[in-house]
Amino acid sequence: MRNIQTAISNAGLGAQIKVSTAVDTIILGESSPPSKGTLKSDHRPLLDPIIQFLVNNKSPLLVNIYPYFSYANNPRERLDYALFTANSVVVQDGPLGYRNLFDAILDAVYSALEKAGGGP
Repeated sequence: MRNIQTAISNAGLGAQIKVSTAVDTIILGESSPPSKGTLKSDHRPLLDPIIQFLVNNKSPLLVNIYPYFSYANNPRERLDYALFTANSVVVQDGPLGYRNLFDAILDAVYSALEKAGGGP
């Protein structure tokens, strides 16, 4: 990533083209409730430098979020919650209420990244 960013910057395109990468939610150690989101400790040696690179270059991190896999791997997860069809809040996390698993996973990733130095 650094080499690609250097080449882009040397070409004078550093402000126009952002170097990024994608991760899967398998990086999450804890995800429920979303505000308790953390990264797996054994992933941190690899992820921390990537997060710092992205922060330093104001680049986005792409996250592949698949509620189905969370639903399939957790027999307590409600199907309507995974399918965006819950009629009411399923998970309450402080002032935030979640009616779908996608939003909860996304906020867990945000929480984990903030704790790892990748956010406000």
